[in-house]
Amino acid sequence: MLSLLPQINVQQTKRAAREVLSQYKRLERMAGKEYSISLVPMLSDMPQGGKKEPSKVESLVQKKVDAEREVLDILKACRKLPQLSYEILYFKYLQKENWTNTQIQLHMQDQMNKSFSERDFERKLANALLEFAEAYKGGFLIRFI
Repeated sequence: MLSLLPQINVQQTKRAAREVLSQYKRLERMAGKEYSISLVPMLSDMPQGGKKEPSKVESLVQKKVDAEREVLDILKACRKLPQLSYEILYFKYLQKENWTNTQIQLHMQDQMNKSFSERDFERKLANALLEFAEAYKGGFLIRFI
């Protein structure tokens, strides 16, 4: 049978999703970072060269804006996921505390009043990563064979 879409490289796609999600906490901190007064540019009577480099303040503002944009892109993709996938990714990557897979599994079992094995949880996590890769920036993270 002829396929219209190329086959997805599942391992590389999950790896790309993990890389983006693992940056979330750092980006969230950067997006909320306050600027100190010591970053105000110093006035000087020395002539300026022809090529103007951005000041420290401009660089920090640009980094903050980029971090805010990336945080919003990650959250927007997560909102497109089914509830179970969202919750798994939230506890794994988005919340401030670092939970192990076992802690997440036990929490999910308590929430769902349903027991599932460690292997079932691993499958659900893998599925959530693939769903995130599809939802993030219109499938930007999907890697093909």
